[in-house]
Amino acid sequence: MSASKTVGAPVEELFRVVTDAGMRERWLPDGLLAERTARPRRSARFDWGDGTTRVNFGFVDKGTRSQVALAHERLPDQETADKTKRYWRDRLTRLKQLLEG
Repeated sequence: MSASKTVGAPVEELFRVVTDAGMRERWLPDGLLAERTARPRRSARFDWGDGTTRVNFGFVDKGTRSQVALAHERLPDQETADKTKRYWRDRLTRLKQLLEG
């Protein structure tokens, strides 16, 4: 499943609030992410929970705005994917609120 959000913040700040565990706690308090790899301003890949699924973030610089797109992979079925999509939409809305104050 995938989701995306455009926010009124530079890509550097968006990348930081996704990859910094302390900042991430503010918009993803129940997220169990373990970083696998990250390319500053471009992408970040994480294991989710017990590591059976993965969450990949991509970042696009749009000047004073930026976009984050995520894909949550290896979900077991469509029902889980639908539930997970609703979850991520809510979390990305919270991320946008955090960055835009």
